[in-house]
Amino acid sequence: EDEYLKIDNLLKRIEDSIQEKVNNSKMKYIELVSKLDALSPLKTLTRGYCVTEYENKIIKSVKELEKDMEVNLKYVDGDKKVKVL
Repeated sequence: EDEYLKIDNLLKRIEDSIQEKVNNSKMKYIELVSKLDALSPLKTLTRGYCVTEYENKIIKSVKELEKDMEVNLKYVDGDKKVKVL
């Protein structure tokens, strides 16, 4: 019977260890998804920002803009073409 108790104890420890690993993995997954969500371009748009594009390339600096260029502004709810003055 002592051997059966030892086996039961070992099984319980293994089950606990596996459950702890599963819980840790879930926590890590949730943490990574939260970070990814915070860095999402769509999330940025929902905070009121827009993305400026010209010929399907993102404009990263005002230096890339020239007078009379037609650029596309992407907002969370749609796009709008505008002309640079």
